[in-house]
Amino acid sequence: MMQTLHNLNNVQRAKLLFDLLPADIPAYIDFTKSLAERVKTNPDALREKWQTPLLNVDMWVKLAQAVHETIEKHGVRLSKSGRLFSDRLFDGYLALFSVHCLQQFVQYSELKEYRFKMAVELFFDCSDY
Repeated sequence: MMQTLHNLNNVQRAKLLFDLLPADIPAYIDFTKSLAERVKTNPDALREKWQTPLLNVDMWVKLAQAVHETIEKHGVRLSKSGRLFSDRLFDGYLALFSVHCLQQFVQYSELKEYRFKMAVELFFDCSDY
């Protein structure tokens, strides 16, 4: 029996997104890798405009680095396996960075599947956190 959306954790939500709308996953992974690279190579630019009291910039940079390393390690396999994608990018604190990247991706990228944005907004609504 399927759980209600409210009861799903980030790993389950990411797996559901992957299973329902896989067409934009490879572009999302590339986007996330690029954003993580920018964060870890230029933390001072981020530090100047940082306004998130929940995390400090150093923690955000560590999350970006961990996500970048995960994408480097698993490569294209992340876009082939929903389980690998969700377990490696959306578990624990890494989900903070990965969800942020999802929200940025749907806002600024041209999507293959227009419903991907709606699904991200439904599954990863900021008010849930």
